[in-house]
Amino acid sequence: MIEVDHLGAVREKLKNMKVLIFIDDMDDGVVLETLVGGDEWFGPGSRIIVVTKDKQILRGHGIEYVYEVDLPSEELALQIFCQCFQAKFSTSWFHGAGF
Repeated sequence: MIEVDHLGAVREKLKNMKVLIFIDDMDDGVVLETLVGGDEWFGPGSRIIVVTKDKQILRGHGIEYVYEVDLPSEELALQIFCQCFQAKFSTSWFHGAGF
């Protein structure tokens, strides 16, 4: 993790580094521009993953590759959640608890 005093320092600190940046729930194109700037901000092979419900934000920033992901069923989501906690919860517990 790299600490920066202000966003302007991001370009200098990361310009030669291969980075992976994950931005969740992006809802403002100006904020996206401020956070990730342009291609020249990061080293070769860098990847930026942006999660948003607004495709216009991506298009406005010139993002070429857009992947749409379907949500899992409620049952599958519950199974995944239980696996994350190594079966400390069971799906039957959630159903019995009214979830």
